[in-house]
Amino acid sequence: MKKVLKYFAFLILLLAILGAIIYFSSSPIISGIVSENLAKKRIASIYKIEFKHAYFNIFQMGINITGVELKPDSSQEIKKLYKFQKYIAKVHIKRVELIQLDIIQLINDHKIKIKKIKLIKPSVNLYKNHHYVSSAPKQTVTHDTIGDYKEIHLNDIHIKGLSFTYFIYKDKKADLLIKNINIDLTEPIIDLSQTSSLYDAITLEDLNIELNDIVYKDPKDLYEFSIKNIQYLHQENSINISHLAVKPHLNKNKFAKKHAFQSDRFDATLISISIKDFDVEKYIKKQIIAISSVDISGLDLEVYRDKNYPINKGKHPKLLQQALRASKQKFEIESINLQQSKVVYLEKAPNAKKTGKLELTNMQAQISHLGNTKSWQQKQALKVHLQAKIYRKANLTINLNLPLKSNTFYMSGQLGPMKMNSLNAISISNAGIKIKDGLIKKMDFKASLNSQSSSGSLNLYYQDLEISILKKQKKSGLIKDSKFLNFIANKVYLPTQNPNKRGLFYHGQISFKRDPNKGVLNYLWKSIFSGLKDTVLKGNKHTKENKAEKNKKKERKG
Repeated sequence: MKKVLKYFAFLILLLAILGAIIYFSSSPIISGIVSENLAKKRIASIYKIEFKHAYFNIFQMGINITGVELKPDSSQEIKKLYKFQKYIAKVHIKRVELIQLDIIQLINDHKIKIKKIKLIKPSVNLYKNHHYVSSAPKQTVTHDTIGDYKEIHLNDIHIKGLSFTYFIYKDKKADLLIKNINIDLTEPIIDLSQTSSLYDAITLEDLNIELNDIVYKDPKDLYEFSIKNIQYLHQENSINISHLAVKPHLNKNKFAKKHAFQSDRFDATLISISIKDFDVEKYIKKQIIAISSVDISGLDLEVYRDKNYPINKGKHPKLLQQALRASKQKFEIESINLQQSKVVYLEKAPNAKKTGKLELTNMQAQISHLGNTKSWQQKQALKVHLQAKIYRKANLTINLNLPLKSNTFYMSGQLGPMKMNSLNAISISNAGIKIKDGLIKKMDFKASLNSQSSSGSLNLYYQDLEISILKKQKKSGLIKDSKFLNFIANKVYLPTQNPNKRGLFYHGQISFKRDPNKGVLNYLWKSIFSGLKDTVLKGNKHTKENKAEKNKKKERKG
């Protein structure tokens, strides 16, 4: 047994000595060959590749290269081309392992055949070039980037633990940081004669990409965007995104003060996004994002706006169809499904101490036929179907039908039973009205809207309406009920129910002229509100007119 151990120890020592001899003897030879092949090679015309050591690995039957760097060439000849690069990159790889390199096929057939490539601890720094010139020169310096090789055959490429940073400004920290990227390619073949098209140049059996711990800070330093994980699965043509967050750096008051005009402040988290049937070929060849379906789950969105600041009169938000047609990025998405989501809109009215709140919970939405290519616009209209609970009480349904070639779209919806005092969350601070009593039995509406105005009908069934008008006291500054205004509103002006006690029902009219400085959501809400306002105000007039007509008829009969 002792002899066996001695022989085994001797064998290990012999292999270690043999490995050391091969390492030290092969290092200058391999380094010389690699240096000679890389000396004149340039990637994207400006990048050169440098390394520290290259040696033959007897255990892997391949070549290991350490301290690999890809960086811009500093020669004066190449520096002239820097301005034609939109981004400048610097890449460092601790070690590159070429496992089981087929030397015979490399020499005889001029094909690079490797079983596996491993990139150990690579890091990429990307810088925005502020001296970028979009038009390329007519004559540029050319370098041999392909050589005599025809194809590169690989069994696997594994990139583990890649870090990526992107800098917009050199004097700042990274604007985009991806701490960990893992990439696995199975049986890729690179055709070096097809350098003009990446999709035609590379064929592969499978590709999996995983990005972890992504953090992006916008240049204005208002928000931080983060994603926990992104996965791309080639065989399934799917992309999965988990735990996305948009977090403002400033609190509500500081955010509002930072802007000269009213601006929405967003605070959002999202559990998952699943993208299915992403057409990679269509994107690479035609730059069109084509997707079968997108499933979104667990959106929690808060939007805040301070109306103590002026509206930006120079801003003219587009309708959704107009915005889609104007977008430079072309896309075709068959369906988007939103589940288990929540949206809260907070609004601070001028001189108000408290913030008004509109809350939608248990939100579900189905969006179909979202896109902007010419062929997509010829097909059916974009449709939106949304269901939610308003203030966790009543069921709300909204349907939108938006023909993509037109600026006219259609809206309809329903609201289920709800106590009116639930609306105090927004009516007290934003309108100075407190609803004491009242029940909405049901409401339905439909309207046609274009870039100028909306028109339609709204049917509101309610009973026992009683309100309190709040007024600020001059001496104390306290907000109190105005008994006189309450009496006028409840006993004289507002109808307490619809239909009235005699069974007469007033059909409200939707009629609203769009404010060109405000967005689509404001347009939708103000259109619906015009129908509510018409019902409550004209409904009383309608009742009085009916009474007057009945009195006249009695007088004629008498």
